[in-house]
Amino acid sequence: MAGKMWISVLGSAALLAVGLTGWMVTQSNGQAPAPEAASVVVDLPPLTQEALRQTLEARLKTVQARMSGATEGTLAALLQEQDALARAVANPALTLQKTEANRRLLVETLSDFGAHPSGEAAVALGAGDLVGAAPLFAGIRAQAEADLRRAAKAAFALGQIQLAQGNGVGAAGYLLRAADLDARAPYLREAERVALQAGNTAAALNLGPRLLSVTLAEYGENSTEHAEALSQIGQTLLVAGRVKDAEAVFRDAVAVGAKGPDPASEGQAQRLNNLAALLRATGNAAEAEPLFRQAIDIDRAAPNGAYADAPVRLGNLAELLAATDRADEALALFLAAVQASRQVLGATHPDHAPRLMAYANVLRAANRPAEAVPLYLEAAESMRAALGPYHPDLLSRLDAVAGALRASGDQAAAEQMYRELLDRTAARLGKTHADYGRALNNLGLLLRDTDRKAEAEAAFSEAIGVLTATLGAEHADTRTVAANLEAMQAKAP
Repeated sequence: MAGKMWISVLGSAALLAVGLTGWMVTQSNGQAPAPEAASVVVDLPPLTQEALRQTLEARLKTVQARMSGATEGTLAALLQEQDALARAVANPALTLQKTEANRRLLVETLSDFGAHPSGEAAVALGAGDLVGAAPLFAGIRAQAEADLRRAAKAAFALGQIQLAQGNGVGAAGYLLRAADLDARAPYLREAERVALQAGNTAAALNLGPRLLSVTLAEYGENSTEHAEALSQIGQTLLVAGRVKDAEAVFRDAVAVGAKGPDPASEGQAQRLNNLAALLRATGNAAEAEPLFRQAIDIDRAAPNGAYADAPVRLGNLAELLAATDRADEALALFLAAVQASRQVLGATHPDHAPRLMAYANVLRAANRPAEAVPLYLEAAESMRAALGPYHPDLLSRLDAVAGALRASGDQAAAEQMYRELLDRTAARLGKTHADYGRALNNLGLLLRDTDRKAEAEAAFSEAIGVLTATLGAEHADTRTVAANLEAMQAKAP
């Protein structure tokens, strides 16, 4: 299974929408919008990055431990929560900023209802564990449905808690309810964004006109909020397959951002990137390139050295240059993207390994395998740290790295990784699973290519036995392994 890659030129509007959705960011600072402030009467201990990191890492270990014996239905929820926690742990500064903002929101909500945190919920809220505070807000929301503004605030808080668990579908339900109860721009914007991410495109499309109207009324025509709303609506139109409409809205978003109070913000960089990516994917690379460059110029002037999504924008321009036969400049930008990823995300972020793989693949294609191999190995380490031992995607991604190492000529490293893959597959799925048979086949190919035919024959034979038992003798995978074995035996002296 391929990892998430930078946006590339795709052949249809539907695929274009999928590719762009993975990378677009419509909020400039990554922080959830908060409702208007209320008087705060509950004092909480101050948070530090280290204390919050310990809290989140403890939750992460608990979630990973629960995966070991989880059923298929429970595993999906645990994987969502692990992904949210891994991203939070990997970026402690941003996580602290978001957690402090959300704690203020939760405390304001408690104050509105005359409630005070106590017991385990108070301890959780004090430590920055939003999930542990969930029972407080579930009860509040049930009691306050008649008071629309307060009910909206409680629903919004629960939506943020669901997002902290990685549950986009659950969050979308609460946020849509908040927007229905109190149709202000922050609620509408968050509900539209999360509904789209959760796959509820119809709901997101329905919210678009309301979001635009309310944002204009609350903030004005040349406001940053108007530019963000336009960019978000354009993304929804794109996912819905309305590419021409999306392009027009993206152009409006860029124009409004240029006239707004901060034309050199990260939000404007992303708006430029979104329009450029769409133009490139629809065949207009000439207009896309200067827009990508404008976005990167904004990134290079970032006050802290790099914005969180700078690696994406660097990678997008690199791909465009590579596709237009400017390999040297493209490689320099791929390298810059990896360096920025290390700086702003860190080695344990789930999005770091795919960028390493992308750069390594380009180096290998440029016949520079010696430079690609260390990046593949780094990507494997990043995957292990980011995904944890029980994540099902770890197996497919390690298989991809092993295959890339084999293609790069480092057979020893590839063999070590294939054997790790076998051990992990056996531990995770058992030796009678079809994926174990596929891993045996891949190891067999490497053993064949390194003139260890007896070992290769044993691997192929075992793979055939596993695949025949699980898939049947006529399945395409079983027949492929049998053909590999027959071809090797036919060439044997």
